[in-house]
Amino acid sequence: MTLYLQDGRGLSPVLTGLCFIPQALVALHGSFAHRASAAMFVAARFALIGLLATRVVPAGPPHPHKPQPEHLFRHRADGWP
Repeated sequence: MTLYLQDGRGLSPVLTGLCFIPQALVALHGSFAHRASAAMFVAARFALIGLLATRVVPAGPPHPHKPQPEHLFRHRADGWP
């Protein structure tokens, strides 16, 4: 799973480790319902923190090498204008 998250999905090692937190709570003592609810609570908390972070952190400047949409459709596929 770790290789899939890092190589396949491109996550950093820190984010990969954070993905396993809702799992590492199954080891809590108690009934299955208690462990499952604790894991869901932690996953929901991380989702909420991520959502709030997208609202607080300002967007960066536009990428300088990104092609503008009007340039993408200026020419036909065969190269003629």
